[in-house]
Amino acid sequence: MKMKSIILLWIFIPLLSSGQGTPARTGKQKSGIKNGILNKATEQYDHCWKGFIGSGIPVFIHFCSHSIRYGKYGNIVSGEIIYLNTKKQQPIPLIGYTDSGKHFILSEYAKDGAVTGIIYANADKETLKGTWSKPSSEKTYILQLKACDTLIRSQDITTNPEDIFGNYYYRYGEKGYSGELKLRKINDQIALFYMFSVTSAPARNMADLIDNDTIPIPAATFTYKVPDTDGCRIKVQFFKQFVVVSYPDEDACRNAFGHNATYEGIYYKVPLLPGKKRTDRNKNF
Repeated sequence: MKMKSIILLWIFIPLLSSGQGTPARTGKQKSGIKNGILNKATEQYDHCWKGFIGSGIPVFIHFCSHSIRYGKYGNIVSGEIIYLNTKKQQPIPLIGYTDSGKHFILSEYAKDGAVTGIIYANADKETLKGTWSKPSSEKTYILQLKACDTLIRSQDITTNPEDIFGNYYYRYGEKGYSGELKLRKINDQIALFYMFSVTSAPARNMADLIDNDTIPIPAATFTYKVPDTDGCRIKVQFFKQFVVVSYPDEDACRNAFGHNATYEGIYYKVPLLPGKKRTDRNKNF
């Protein structure tokens, strides 16, 4: 009887020390993508990829799909891209969304809100494949990356209500779509809210109905009725370093602005008011 107890104890102790039931994370981890859909079990860590844009631009990309919806699209995605052929190898923010959980649409944002690259890609268990394009150019390049075991903890993108005030901007090239959102705190009760967007050249149709409207101090996520429209509302979601604007009811806003003009989009927080001239950080193309 004593021998049996010793044997059972000998078996039980290794099970406890190995962490059975609560597997520990190691420095190496699979991509966490199954059948093109991100695995929720690894959402705490970014999915990392390394490969090439075109035939000679080496890049490293990491991103996380957050369990936060972007309007009629999929989940919001955030991460970074690093051009490995640059001297400083500075990370450039990547922000976008999933389309039905399988297709990723990501944009590179410069510090002034200019979009310097757009990625359309599909992910499976081992690869991230698609295209990369520059808004100011008509050229498109093949994107081919392989999953790697680099371990990067996903960033928490939620923000405090006190940090939502500021200027947000996006611009897809000199002739492309652009938009601006400003939220300025007046006092503890009210704020000024401004939005403007314009379509690509040559039409340059505008959405310009939110002109420094006085509103109660908003939460990090709020819904706003656009003035002078027949029930058009926008949903505004503030995060760290960016804000997402979508339509709860797209049909109600369909004819509210100039042809194809829209407030919908992802706006990047900029340190100063946007100027006419902006820096294009991406010099690879």
